Amino acid sequence: MEPEHEQHGLLKSATFRQVTQRHTPQLPSTEDILTKVFGTKNAPTQRVSESLDYEPVQNKIFYKRMKAAKEKKHLFGYTGHTFAKFLITITSGLLTGVFAVALSQLVHHSFEWKNEYVQSILDEPGEGRIWIAFLWHCAYSCLLVSFAVALVQYWAPQSAGAGVTLVMAYLNGNHVPNLLRLRTLVAKFVGTVFSVAAGLPMGPEGPMVHMGACVASVITYAQCTCLRTGRWLSCFGRRRLKSHEQQMLEKMKVLDDIVSDSGEGQG
Repeated sequence: MEPEHEQHGLLKSATFRQVTQRHTPQLPSTEDILTKVFGTKNAPTQRVSESLDYEPVQNKIFYKRMKAAKEKKHLFGYTGHTFAKFLITITSGLLTGVFAVALSQLVHHSFEWKNEYVQSILDEPGEGRIWIAFLWHCAYSCLLVSFAVALVQYWAPQSAGAGVTLVMAYLNGNHVPNLLRLRTLVAKFVGTVFSVAAGLPMGPEGPMVHMGACVASVITYAQCTCLRTGRWLSCFGRRRLKSHEQQMLEKMKVLDDIVSDSGEGQG
């Protein structure tokens, strides 16, 4: 049997070791720090989004409904729905072309006016005119960029960037709120005009894809009124409920949740 002082010493050392381990801070390992900074090493195995399904539904229920449904009216060999799709596609292309021409003309006239004004400053007699022209050129460009940045930052943040990747992500099933709204279209157009006119190293090709998608979305989900019946109707004859009528009258909006066609880029 061990002496009492040895047993007391063992108990004391064991207790001291437990207390020390309890209060000693555990420093994170190098692997944990790198994981927090650079993320996990392994790619996620589960899908984080679901792509939109463009394939038509083909099952017994679908075919039964097709047989039970009444024959649709035809116009030049096409149904009304197909004709409406063609009409929307053509209108979207025309309006996107109008936006492209307007953007190009506004940028061109802005460059011409700026260069003419700078040249008029240089042609005036006096010393230091080149510095005045340079400062005016910088101030004009900074003013345009500041307005474009403020418009995107405080009014329509969804219009930031080129927009091509966001449109691709949206068509692949990722919901981006307010990506294709009318406000986003206006901010994208004005911001692109001001940014290109200010001389930033960018072009309108990428933003034109986003603007084309916005145009198609706005046309697809624009609503119109039927004053004779007193009901809010869709442009293609789909009736709205009365509760939706009050909501639309209060908000005075013509856009619904967005599922858009792809936009056309500038050639």
